[in-house]
Amino acid sequence: MNNETHTAQFDEETFDGYPNTWVMIMTSTELATNSVKPFEMCGQQLVAFRGASGAVHVLSAYCPHLGANLGIGGHVVSESGDDCIQCPFHGWRFGGRDGQCKRIPNIETSEMNKLNASVKHWETIEMNMMIFVWYHKDDAQPDHYPHDFMADCNQKLIVMENAVDEEHLITVHANIMLGVASTFEKQTPAKVAGAKSITGAWLIKFTCYSPLYCINYINSVSTVCVTAGTPLRPNKTTLNVLYFAPPGLFYRLIAELATFSFKLEIEKDDKIWEALRRPKRPIFTSNDELIIKLKYTISDQIN
Repeated sequence: MNNETHTAQFDEETFDGYPNTWVMIMTSTELATNSVKPFEMCGQQLVAFRGASGAVHVLSAYCPHLGANLGIGGHVVSESGDDCIQCPFHGWRFGGRDGQCKRIPNIETSEMNKLNASVKHWETIEMNMMIFVWYHKDDAQPDHYPHDFMADCNQKLIVMENAVDEEHLITVHANIMLGVASTFEKQTPAKVAGAKSITGAWLIKFTCYSPLYCINYINSVSTVCVTAGTPLRPNKTTLNVLYFAPPGLFYRLIAELATFSFKLEIEKDDKIWEALRRPKRPIFTSNDELIIKLKYTISDQIN
């Protein structure tokens, strides 16, 4: 698996809100056992940690005592059978399963319980060698989950508008994109599917299930490319690109080449993204069918 990340800033006037969906925050290999990692997601400062159980936990980062960031200097401990993170400032311990304070040094349990101290717990899943956190503006429970494409052959991915924009592939990335076949599907509450193809040497299929997670099947070389967006704050998103391929030197070289090519190609998109100003009423054509469908999905997930 190869991993590439890239961060882009967009016009603040275009920000409509974060989609209610699972957000890929990091790869599994980035969070070792008994390690702690602070990160930003959807305007929130959060902390991820993996305890001795092997489970990944995500909590809001700031201790309710005096506001220390649990991800900066905090460390993993065990308390009452739960993986916990200990605040680096005064040693308060918060449980990974629920964010409740489990221990305060030199304070009796009865007194601690009366305080009802806690930090927000964020629902987390780990699959496809990636860690996802559920975001919903109203804190509603998940109504869908990322598809586990490593469990079977039906991979599902969440793609950015730019990735379903087939016309831009021809004009901006013509040197590597000689042909594209795409489908768009909406995961919940009902699927919306469409298809369009351009004949050529490559056969690359995109399947979209949310605005932030996309799976690209490169059939000609038996490789899967996952693009997963991590919203950091209004109009600033990190794009994570992961390549999955069968074992062997040949496929390893293909993944390395794809990573290198992507770095070159994303720079072309960057220049356009960072300079554009989105019109309030875009003029769409029949070529923009997939973009329109994705916009409806994003609107549904935000609202």
